Amino acid sequence: MTVPDLRTARLRLRGLEPADTEAIVRVFAGPDTSRFLAADLGDPDQCRASVERRLACTGPDGTGHWVVERDGDVIGLAHLRPSAELSGDLVEIGYFLDPAHGGQGLSTEAAAALPRHAFAALGLPAVWALVHESNVASRKLVHRLGFTDVGGGEHYGGPHRVFVALPTTLGQWHHVELWVPDLARAEESFGWLLAELGWQEHQRWRDGVSWKLGAGYLVVEQSRRSPPPRTAAARRASTTWRCTPARPNASTSSRKPRSRTAGARCSPTATRTPAALIITPRIWGTPTASNSNWSPNPRVSLDRVNQSLH
Repeated sequence: MTVPDLRTARLRLRGLEPADTEAIVRVFAGPDTSRFLAADLGDPDQCRASVERRLACTGPDGTGHWVVERDGDVIGLAHLRPSAELSGDLVEIGYFLDPAHGGQGLSTEAAAALPRHAFAALGLPAVWALVHESNVASRKLVHRLGFTDVGGGEHYGGPHRVFVALPTTLGQWHHVELWVPDLARAEESFGWLLAELGWQEHQRWRDGVSWKLGAGYLVVEQSRRSPPPRTAAARRASTTWRCTPARPNASTSSRKPRSRTAGARCSPTATRTPAALIITPRIWGTPTASNSNWSPNPRVSLDRVNQSLH
């Protein structure tokens, strides 16, 4: 599990290491630091055991546990990991800052780095947070970060509110769909360009392929059904011109359709639009147990797609 460095204006979040244990013990040494936690981390032995459990955690690359540093001093702890409380491998954030550094906006600054990393770097479809019902300050903090309260329950030994944030909450687009009549020709036409621009092939299935760049996906899928009939106005809007040169010769017997030009006999030919771009803000990503990667699910109703186009 690779835990990357995350930097903010005043803080550095770096991967937790065994050498950080005593610094974490000092962070939790205050009398009230564990009042919203299931364990009393003010007890040095329980705190050290907690650090050992965190160091032993495994998960997808890019997730894990961080120490929060300011000017080289450890002042807090944070995590972005598959939740131990929520089912379905949902990814949860957590954060704690030494109360001695409170009142400066550092908790918000440190916590904001986690969903930003989750969406921009990992492309996760959602990030969750569990906050003790009595922890008013932390509930206000996650609201400021764009999280939405979606319920509550018993978690970590006490009553907690359940919050979720989606990429669209932070203005992130998730994926673009491109429906084409011929997948092979589409790949031949612009696959090379995507590679030049830094896109990586992500998944391939019988009727489609997806590419990924950062947190965004391009999903290209071959249409297997004809779209519903369109109005006369729509058919006129999609009319193309097929032209026959005034002086055909042998070299042009297998010519391709050309644009309408002078000196040619041209007739309108009604054609369907061969492909359609659909940008959607909906989050269709789901975690897959086989590789712990999060991927867009391209299997959407073609009828619904066609209805959005006509």
